[in-house]
Amino acid sequence: YREEFKETLSSIFQFARPSVVRNLVRHVKISRLDNYLVNLFASTDPTKLVNLLQSEHFAQLSECKQALLTCGRHHAIALMHVREGEERKALEIWKGMGEGSVREAGRDGVSETVEYLKRCHDWSQIAEFSKWVIQLRPKAALHIFLCTDRKESFNKALVADFLQEQHMQVYIDFLEHEVFEANSEICDLRTRLARSYLDNLKVEDSCINDHDSRRRLVQLLRDGRELDEDSLLQHIQNLPLLEEQLLLYGRVALKLAAAAPPPPESFTWHRKSLEVLVWSLRDAKAAEAYCTNKNMWMLNPSPQEEIPASYSNKLVLLLFNVLLSPTTSAQAAGAVPQVEEAKKIWRRYRSILQEEDVLRALPERLTLMDMLDVVGDMMRRSWHEKCHLQIERSLWKLRHLQVKNELVDAKSDFVLVDETSACAHTGAKLGAQAFLVLPDRSLVLYHVAEKLKKEAAGPSAPSLQWLHT
Repeated sequence: YREEFKETLSSIFQFARPSVVRNLVRHVKISRLDNYLVNLFASTDPTKLVNLLQSEHFAQLSECKQALLTCGRHHAIALMHVREGEERKALEIWKGMGEGSVREAGRDGVSETVEYLKRCHDWSQIAEFSKWVIQLRPKAALHIFLCTDRKESFNKALVADFLQEQHMQVYIDFLEHEVFEANSEICDLRTRLARSYLDNLKVEDSCINDHDSRRRLVQLLRDGRELDEDSLLQHIQNLPLLEEQLLLYGRVALKLAAAAPPPPESFTWHRKSLEVLVWSLRDAKAAEAYCTNKNMWMLNPSPQEEIPASYSNKLVLLLFNVLLSPTTSAQAAGAVPQVEEAKKIWRRYRSILQEEDVLRALPERLTLMDMLDVVGDMMRRSWHEKCHLQIERSLWKLRHLQVKNELVDAKSDFVLVDETSACAHTGAKLGAQAFLVLPDRSLVLYHVAEKLKKEAAGPSAPSLQWLHT
């Protein structure tokens, strides 16, 4: 009847204990009662034992340790160490459980260590005793650093540095919690997380297939809160992440555009964005929307936020230039200037753009024939709108632009003649040179035949819709 006696005795003690605690003045008597209960529960009911030791009690480890060791109740010993201010000894016991040197049925020391460290305010203890948990059970270890039970939280950068050294996935999980769930405004944490996604994409054999990292990275870049864009731009180089590059360029452009007036370097980033849209994504329509809708800078076409007219006009001119200036990588892939798209831009925005500005936006490296195509379209349409005098002045200014190695004869690049004179000189003076004949008062833009031969691989000028030779 030994076990039955123990259970009966423990029940009596448990029933009597609250009254004893309320009425006894002498601490020694309640201490003896708790010692009896610990010794009884050690051999009869481990659950009641733990409940007792986790509540307010007066048991003494020196009086109970042997019975607890005999029954293998190492977790109970650790709890009593914590009660007596010997936290390190408790942590060592739990660590021993995790490493296998201390054995107790149903316990591995992980949950016990996590529960204690979640409330611990000693960073040195957390750093020392969380390491083995991180290696053994990283997901469980994360709760040590996310817990809000502490009255004062640790410096987030300190925690991030520590986790980065220990386990990258725990490090990323910590940053994701702080950024996406706790809505942290700390720029350093947000930038660290974005860099981590980029690092993950770099080590993937096919980085564009890591959809989760890319989705979260885009979500982070779309968020208007602060990031260190310069750091991220260094990490994103040579990665085929076009959408992410656009978002970074847009973020930088938005920051610069907020100044009054916007600095010239803001257009450097706009150019990068437009080059990606035009030459990498081949989406001229999106590039045009980029010039008029500010939200498109963050790849968000709606709702539309109009850009001030003066700024928008500069973006349109920049797009005009980009359409005629294939990037190095695009040229390597065989791309040629998108003359037709550039002409469409001119047609749609000619009412608000000055011809001189459009001519100045012509790329220096644009071939003569492409230049003739674009300028001829401008002349024809403006002539019908009776703007020929403005066009004449504009084309004369074109001669003074820094277009190197294209127009060889400064004195005869542009010749103004009347219709009769143009007809009379067609065969005698101009020969096979290219020129444009317009009604009434004609403007002739021509270049020496040798240049045309080189570009067209023929003895005469190419036949263009608007060009008569």
